[in-house]
Amino acid sequence: MTEIIDQSKTSMMIEQRIAKTTNPRHLLMLNRLLQHTIGEANLDVDLVMSTLGPDPRYIAWGAPADLSPVGRQAVRNFYEETIVKGGQFYLEMDMDRIVVDDDTIVTEGDMRSVYYGADAANRGFPVDDPQSFYLLSLRMLIVWPFDADGFITGEETYTAVTTPDFFTKVETSQVPQKFRDFIDAR
Repeated sequence: MTEIIDQSKTSMMIEQRIAKTTNPRHLLMLNRLLQHTIGEANLDVDLVMSTLGPDPRYIAWGAPADLSPVGRQAVRNFYEETIVKGGQFYLEMDMDRIVVDDDTIVTEGDMRSVYYGADAANRGFPVDDPQSFYLLSLRMLIVWPFDADGFITGEETYTAVTTPDFFTKVETSQVPQKFRDFIDAR
């Protein structure tokens, strides 16, 4: 059975855009964003933090306040506690659009994320079995503002539920082994 998440999709379109970009400022920003996504995929919070400016501000529109940290320490805590320990890191963003100007990158695409049932229940999702795995599927647009030195100053995320089955239980065999191992090791 094919795994339901391909984390390499998150970086794929960024890499393609880098390959055809000649503007030095845009290349700096795109490479910084690429490092950010690689850090997220590899649970390397230090790499993620190295891509951010001194006072990052995250805004997850329409989401609980704990998903919108402000300030360096709050963002680090967000990654360490909510994303890594909370099991919200195993995802793919299958981008179909990247817009770049001198101050901002906008990415858009279909986001899919695997959740362990107990973690999903803690986030308020409709879970009928805390020992099962679930797939969250959303349309997501992310605005990535950058400072004068080419560091990311935050993320603004906008999501839309595009199907009634945006959160579904999946067979354990579909869940990537890397994620199952992480859950088992906690």
